[in-house]
Amino acid sequence: TIIDSKGRNRVLEVTRNVQMSSQTAAPGPITWTWNTPPNRVLLDVDDVPGATSYKWYLNGVLKATTTSSNYQLPMSGNVSCGNFYYFGVRAVSVCGTSAESYIGADMPPCGFSFKVSPNPSTDYVKIETNNEINATLSDKKTIEVQEIEIYDKTGIVKIRQKFGSGQTTANVSVAALPSDFYTLRIFDGQVWQSCKIIIQR
Repeated sequence: TIIDSKGRNRVLEVTRNVQMSSQTAAPGPITWTWNTPPNRVLLDVDDVPGATSYKWYLNGVLKATTTSSNYQLPMSGNVSCGNFYYFGVRAVSVCGTSAESYIGADMPPCGFSFKVSPNPSTDYVKIETNNEINATLSDKKTIEVQEIEIYDKTGIVKIRQKFGSGQTTANVSVAALPSDFYTLRIFDGQVWQSCKIIIQR
């Protein structure tokens, strides 16, 4: 209270504007790269403003907490043999922990003769022969990319493209495909090989 000019007690009201921060923003999207370094999956997200740490998950299980927005997740077993994984991350700040951002990752099958990147993709996928696998083949033949097909989950061919003889690398536009999981089939001139790709925007 205060005393006014006439000696009366008055209540002084003080108003303060307090800005409340909203809940911690969820990080994302997650990008991932397999086998850098060996038997690691490099997970990466953009920095979340105000985040002090990041919690990283594999198939819903917390694996590590880091102060940086990337993490080299150790993987065990034969990871590359067509296994499917969920990678997740939460941002932590003084306002709390964010909702989990996650991505499904389908590793290429063992003996797969090609490298497909980026996966997930937004506008194109690059297909190139996997020299590490091809060097182990008994006939040491040159693997080519002669034809590709991309199927949606219902089995409908969304993209079909042929390439010239002797081509070992191909870029395929997927800009017209909506975000979803797809099956990529690659013909090397003798057999078809398949893997899963993710279109994510």
